[in-house]
Amino acid sequence: MQTVVFEAYPKVSLEAFLPELSLEIPELSDDILMHYVRNAAIEFAERSLALQRDITMCLQPCVPDYILEAPDCMRIISLHKVKTNGKRAYADCAQCCVFDDLQVMWQKPDILWVRPVPVEAQEITVIVSVAPHHDACELDEILLTRYKEAILAGTRAQLYGLQRRPWTSLVSAVEQRKEFDRRIAAAGTDRLLQGRTGRVRMQTIFNRSRTR
Repeated sequence: MQTVVFEAYPKVSLEAFLPELSLEIPELSDDILMHYVRNAAIEFAERSLALQRDITMCLQPCVPDYILEAPDCMRIISLHKVKTNGKRAYADCAQCCVFDDLQVMWQKPDILWVRPVPVEAQEITVIVSVAPHHDACELDEILLTRYKEAILAGTRAQLYGLQRRPWTSLVSAVEQRKEFDRRIAAAGTDRLLQGRTGRVRMQTIFNRSRTR
């Protein structure tokens, strides 16, 4: 029985993002364009935290620490939620989620600690955000189907900002950077709201609430 099981996510090649970029800047090879696409995808993932993974963990008696190594060229960058016995922990619990009888803490880059040390087997689900490795040749399909324009904007911001090239345009680079930042913020908000719209009740750490 596997102790740590990652939910599988569909992937696409970096080449899937190239058609528009190749037409805009035909002077660059596909390998160079893919390098900048990868950079944009990494920055998007790290800043928006929009790429998430559900990890099923079978806690073992007398085992306090568990290695979390995503099998799909991704790296964990943030811990969000922990579910145990069908209950949900606090949303966006950062590096540590605390229950009445269980504390789950993430230690960078890939270790999850459980306190107190389990005395019997127990299954929990951990939700984390991930980002591509710097040598990844594939990206999450959702970056193409939902966030393609964000990735292209981030790539263009880098390319147009290169100095002394035939296509160099600092004005375009600034415009694309603003668009990239806007789409990152929107993706981060969508992650926090989980697709909900309308009025949202905000809870403070002092148990005060307000509606916006």
